[in-house]
Parts: sequence; structure tokens; C-alpha cells
Amino acid sequence: MPSAPLSRRWALRLLPATAVPLLLIGAPSAFTSFQSQQGLRFEISFPPERSPEAQDGRIVLIISNRAGEEPRFQYRIYDPGTQPGFGIDVEGLRPGEAAVIDGSTFGFPVRSLDALPAGDYRVQAVLNRYETF
Repeated sequence: MPSAPLSRRWALRLLPATAVPLLLIGAPSAFTSFQSQQGLRFEISFPPERSPEAQDGRIVLIISNRAGEEPRFQYRIYDPGTQPGFGIDVEGLRPGEAAVIDGSTFGFPVRSLDALPAGDYRVQAVLNRYETF
């Protein structure tokens, strides 16, 4: 089934991974973004070179329309000018397996990807790893 034409302009700039214990998912193959009839959808994965083991944690996808520091540093819950973030929990996410963030994923301060205005954005996904006992 063909997807609907993009109704928003998306310029994705993928950022390098640098921090521990966070697993930044920023390799060019890590993001798949497309607009379907159901809306915008991101499939986020990580390569085995980043981590050969399955991961538990929370993925936060930050979408920024500001230049400057990385999007992850522009997402602050208590800042009225914060950039939008959308999060999901993952358990046993294996290398190459996609975690999906779409219009049904709750975000802050924008409730849904479907509510983002058209524009140019930088996107960064961060996995806050949990240690499961």
C-alpha cells in the first residue's frame, strides 16, 4: 500500500553517540521515518556494533527546531521553552530490532507527533538503559 505524501517537511540530522549510561541511537541506519496514512512514524534501532546485547530502558525521541546544542540537552521538563520529546519503554530490545514511536506515543509538551507543526527539525533518540534484576 503506498504511503500518503509528506504533509510536513522533515530534515533529520542524526547526531553521534557519546554518553554512558545512555545509549544514543544516532547511526545513519538507526532511524527510519515516514509519513503514512496514520501519520508520522519513527522506527528506532541500534546496530550490534553499538551493543551486541538486548537492552531494557526508556527511549526518548527529542525533536528540535533550534540550532546549537544537541536536542537531548534541549529537552527539560521544567523549562517552558523545552523541545518536544516522545518516550516509550523497551524490554529486551535486540540489535537491529525496531522500537516504534508514532502518533499514538505520548509526548511533552506536544502530546503527539501528529500535532507537530511543519518545519525543519533535528532529531535525536536516547536510550536511558535500565538494569533489570
